[in-house]
Amino acid sequence: KEKQIELFFTNVKGPVRDIMKRSGYYDYLGSDHFFLSKKAAVKHYMETLAGQTSNDTPSTQAAPVVSKKEND
Repeated sequence: KEKQIELFFTNVKGPVRDIMKRSGYYDYLGSDHFFLSKKAAVKHYMETLAGQTSNDTPSTQAAPVVSKKEND
């Protein structure tokens, strides 16, 4: 947060979310950083965050894919 980097999570399963809550990480980020789908996360970004940053254009550099599910 101090470096103005926003991190969002999608499709976080119950057990993982529970661990994040117990550790305090969920509350640190805030519930507005967790989404049921990538589409919902992108919509949130476009509606609320895109105009608030000094560089509101998303990076064109590809990020590494940690895991890929067929229905993502």
